[in-house]
Amino acid sequence: GGGCGCRHPEAGEPGWAVASARSGGLGWSGGTVCRLAERFPVFALNVLASLRRQLTEAHERVGELATARADQRVALALLRLAAAASPVAGDARIELPVSREDIAQMAGTTLYTVSRVIAGWEREGLLELGRQLVVILRREGIERRARG
Repeated sequence: GGGCGCRHPEAGEPGWAVASARSGGLGWSGGTVCRLAERFPVFALNVLASLRRQLTEAHERVGELATARADQRVALALLRLAAAASPVAGDARIELPVSREDIAQMAGTTLYTVSRVIAGWEREGLLELGRQLVVILRREGIERRARG
């Protein structure tokens, strides 16, 4: 029960992810989350804080879609991925196991635009492309592109 109005999201909705490599996962049903929130107020506060972060990020992305050029949005998408990546000790390279199609979706643009932008950045030595892989070589260059 619970009666807190929680509902379990469907695949493809916020809160779901697709792994780029073989992995495991753990999830709670909506009912379990509701019961935990009712029983442990700190849990409920943590859920609210997480939702606040997600809404803030969504608001920022809507702003980007409305005001930033496509190349800026591509750079911002790469920087968001880089922020979540695990750095390799002593290596300035940031490996992102992501496809151009994924970047296009994140940046709200077309595959053609992402391919054109990334190919230009590869020629400039900012990154390298592989199959389902983007390697950022010069993060500061991508940051400059994000600022316009």
